[in-house]
Amino acid sequence: MPEKINPYIAGAPVTETRMFFGREDIFSWIERSLSGKFVDHILVVHGQRRVGKTSVLKHLGKRLPKNFIPIFIDLQGRVNTTLPRFLWWLAREITRALDLPDPDRAHFEEDPEYFESEFLPEVEKQLDDKVLLLTFDEFDTLETTTAQEGLALPFMAILKRLMDHKGLNFIFSIGSSGRKLENMQAAYTSFFKQALYRKISFLDEQDARELITKPVEGVMQYDLDAVDMIYEITSGHPYFIQLICHELFSVCQKTNDWQVSKADVEGILDAVIERGTVNLKFVWDESSELEKWVLASLAQFETNVDMETLGKFLKNQKVRFIQQDLESAVLHLREKDVLASGNRFVIYLMKLWLIQNRSIEQVREELSKVNPIVSRLLQVGHEYLDQGELEKAIDAFQEALQSEEDNLEVRLGLAGAYMAREDFGRAAAEYEEILILHPEDVAAQSGYCDAYLALGDFRSAMGRLDEAEYAYQQVLKISPRHADGRKRMARLCHHRAVNAISGAEDTALDQVRMALEFTPEDELLKASANELEALASGKRDKKDVLLDWGQRAAKKENWQDAADLLEAYQRLQGKGEGAPPALGNIRQKANEEQLNNLRKQAERMERLEEYDEALLALNKYLALQPEDADQVPQRIQRLKEARKQVQQREGKDEGKPFWKQPLAWIGISVIAALALLLAIPTSPLRMALATTTPAGQVTERVVVATAEPTIVPTPTATPLPYKWTRVTSLQLINRDGIYTVAIHPDDEDIIYAGSRNSGMYKTVDGGISWLPINNGIKGKFIKQILIDPQEPDTVYAGLRLSGLYKTEDGGDSWRRLDVESGGQNYASEWQVVANLAMDPEDSAHLVFVNELGIWESRDKGESWLKLEISFDNPGLAGFDPTTGTLIVAAGEEENPDGEVKIYVSNTQHDEWQLAHEFRPLYGVGLNRSVIAYDSEGNRLLFCGWVDRFQSTDGGLTWVKSGNDDCKPYASDSEGYVSAPGNPERIVKHNFNEPGIQVSDNGGNKWYERSNGLGAVEAAFGFDPESHLIYVSQWVYGGEWWGLSNFYSYGLAKNSFKTVVTSPCGSYPTQPWEEAACSKQVDTDIPWDLVRNFSETNKIWLWNAVKDPQDTGKIYLATQDGVYFSSDGGESWDAISEGFGNMRIVYDLAFDPQNPDDLYALTPYGIYKLEAK
Repeated sequence: MPEKINPYIAGAPVTETRMFFGREDIFSWIERSLSGKFVDHILVVHGQRRVGKTSVLKHLGKRLPKNFIPIFIDLQGRVNTTLPRFLWWLAREITRALDLPDPDRAHFEEDPEYFESEFLPEVEKQLDDKVLLLTFDEFDTLETTTAQEGLALPFMAILKRLMDHKGLNFIFSIGSSGRKLENMQAAYTSFFKQALYRKISFLDEQDARELITKPVEGVMQYDLDAVDMIYEITSGHPYFIQLICHELFSVCQKTNDWQVSKADVEGILDAVIERGTVNLKFVWDESSELEKWVLASLAQFETNVDMETLGKFLKNQKVRFIQQDLESAVLHLREKDVLASGNRFVIYLMKLWLIQNRSIEQVREELSKVNPIVSRLLQVGHEYLDQGELEKAIDAFQEALQSEEDNLEVRLGLAGAYMAREDFGRAAAEYEEILILHPEDVAAQSGYCDAYLALGDFRSAMGRLDEAEYAYQQVLKISPRHADGRKRMARLCHHRAVNAISGAEDTALDQVRMALEFTPEDELLKASANELEALASGKRDKKDVLLDWGQRAAKKENWQDAADLLEAYQRLQGKGEGAPPALGNIRQKANEEQLNNLRKQAERMERLEEYDEALLALNKYLALQPEDADQVPQRIQRLKEARKQVQQREGKDEGKPFWKQPLAWIGISVIAALALLLAIPTSPLRMALATTTPAGQVTERVVVATAEPTIVPTPTATPLPYKWTRVTSLQLINRDGIYTVAIHPDDEDIIYAGSRNSGMYKTVDGGISWLPINNGIKGKFIKQILIDPQEPDTVYAGLRLSGLYKTEDGGDSWRRLDVESGGQNYASEWQVVANLAMDPEDSAHLVFVNELGIWESRDKGESWLKLEISFDNPGLAGFDPTTGTLIVAAGEEENPDGEVKIYVSNTQHDEWQLAHEFRPLYGVGLNRSVIAYDSEGNRLLFCGWVDRFQSTDGGLTWVKSGNDDCKPYASDSEGYVSAPGNPERIVKHNFNEPGIQVSDNGGNKWYERSNGLGAVEAAFGFDPESHLIYVSQWVYGGEWWGLSNFYSYGLAKNSFKTVVTSPCGSYPTQPWEEAACSKQVDTDIPWDLVRNFSETNKIWLWNAVKDPQDTGKIYLATQDGVYFSSDGGESWDAISEGFGNMRIVYDLAFDPQNPDDLYALTPYGIYKLEAK
């Protein structure tokens, strides 16, 4: 039997007419008030939180006469912006309601009066005899401090003038913040002095009963006393009625008993209180101190309480008050519909919540925490902030937090100070901490979005697109409809499309389509998509597409993209045909824009004392030959001196060798120029041309493919008309085990993590959020991560069974290195043991080791020479920079009886001497080991997972060493890694346990930092007799994947929520129980063809399934997405659209009840295959 849909809406405004009950008096009042003698008046509706004000506004279009055109305008989260941006957004909401073209934002930015003088008159021409009814929801958000300082007053002045516009009427909703109109500031009171008011309160009894019973007529039956009880404990509050009924419907769904009794209502009250805590707590949070004492005290009484009894009770609790204040507090609670006559609770659920969460003892503890020192520091911090003394403000806020770590106002002040200092990373982290404690705080939500937008803009300007995307996605996570966040993502996707258009049109089309998902109304993007489709079908010439794209980019003032595209067009056109119009001017603007971005980045980093980043930006700036080039070297020298002073102040050793000063090598502008030219070497847009670049111009970045690419027989590149859509993130199951971690040498908040099953991850905020970075990696098990200390965006990754990979853009893209000798690529062989070592004095000098031999490279892995050795099983290598010798440990990765032998080479690396041998503890062999050179101690270190040795004579003799010696270089036996230069920052991980923890105080306090990491390796399937999907860790066992001795749980297919039943039995008390089941692999699949495809394309195979309705169709789950064959395995096509760069797929399963539906299990959630 299909699962019934729960009709009750718990939380969101009601938009469906069938679920909207009552309010006829409100609609009648609004209609009367908008006609006759009140035609020019404004209307104000106000009331308690969640009482239905928004729902009323959203139903006006269905209840008012047709000559009214209501336009719903939600001010929540919109007021902390500039007036031009707000007016443009308001205008866009109006045009969308009227089905008119979107307005040009530039007009609003250029002319502050454009909205009134140009836009509205044009709109009024379209109205004829109709009336535009602007309904402003959450209007009292204009009371916030930031809104008062920016948007509020000028916008109110505009609203006053708009009252005279014919064809305009206004309704304002006030009260979701709990503040009464009479308490608003004087400017607002004068504005509303001619307004008509109407309070929206609870539903009357008849409407409340209809809301309870009518949505489920014929499905669920309520006993009369059950309906009575719901009404009594909610008093007709629509939100709490919906919440209770929603929970009751869910219980009936599980039990299949559709008769609801009074006992059933009583049984779900705890769940209702838990789900409604945010709204119940809101009443508490907005109450004064005395009002909180009144609420907690009244909750202790079973019957009504008069004022005398209440006063005596409070005095017994040692509460200080005067009678007048007590009476005012009770009166205020009655005005807010919290208390009724007899001082009883209007909503009984409020009393239950207080009993459970605010006992007298808890209230006393909470209210006694007022700290006068914290209050004074908060005041001082804001005074400094107002005066622009940002460092002093930060010091004051931080000192206050030492006394009250969770003080909301202090944290908001600190975050605001960080924002004012343009320290956007710290601001974002601070807002994130606030939202953990106060998830609905509007100021924190707004600040969080602003911080990540700014952070993304700076990252994008520096070419760090992966980090920019992460920042913009954080905005959309908290506010999916955030206009600026969606525009930024669209622009980023378009930029990636520009990068790909000359050599990878399919990728470009995917990126443009993705951009359209963020801004579907963008006509220029639609044109770009149409042109790419025409190009793919042969209907358009690449040259013409480049010209059109370049002109459109110039129109949108994307100067860098426009210049690249038009120069690419010119190269295809030929030198004799002439340059596109205005190309010289566009290139000049692109150059100026890039110089301006680099200048701002350098200034910002200098203010933040991030001198390495400032130096990097300045050297890139100098490489572009600016007009003030003669002044830049002096500034560079000044920054170096400032950096030296900071290092001395922090007690850093200036005697470190060259390799431990990550940016000391940035002294020659030519190197910076080369770094700029090769920013993304694998991208067609960034490949250099043979032609000479005239002096003073920005290097050409677009390359047009002049030859057809080589066609690989399988898999075909033809895109199929399918895409994957994620239906659940699976965040409820364990995260994957982390095998290795590496911390950026200059920025301890940038951390790379290699997992056992789900690839590579990166964080740019100290682990608060992780992003998978697997673009180009074909493998899952990351065994080693090595960061180039001289160029930290260059990172190497060693994969189990998948070879050696390299990125030069901080993980945006990876490519596999070819360790070739004698025509064989040894790094691409599926070797278990593989290790890369880097010369600490020359990061271009590498040594790669696996059980097949040792190879040496002196050009960052681009070419290799195999070394002659006189021993077997080399597994680990390291450099001694003082002698120029190599140290190699030979042995097996894991062997309880095996020995490890350490060899030392001569300076030519062609002769070897046995220096030390030992039997590792616990049989761990060379697992998770490294050979490092400690320049401060002038010694070599062998850092094994358990065994630690040191040598002070170039590796000839070795003695035991301590764990702390190895922490900067490798994980110890418990998985601890310290940040270079900061032993207080420690990252803890363990590949046998899920997730990552981070400490910033040497391990005294740990924070779970696993958000965004993929799920543990798993399998899944359907229970054919229920609506459940079962997910569990799988174990490979011959011809089947056994699901035995694991913790299993079910997921409801439609809602994907945890349930308490197991596929192999019922466990009514625990959602997690051991089970013993198995998932048999289909033996009818042509495994020979499948294995041949997998081995030929070097793709790790996880599972294969047949279409139950067409056995000739086969789907493969692989480490590189899903592959599909329609001819029984003879040929294959990729189906990976929707996975993005996260293409590891653990398992596939068809829904036996709906055999058209195919689901994929990935580390990042469950996806469903759908037609485009």
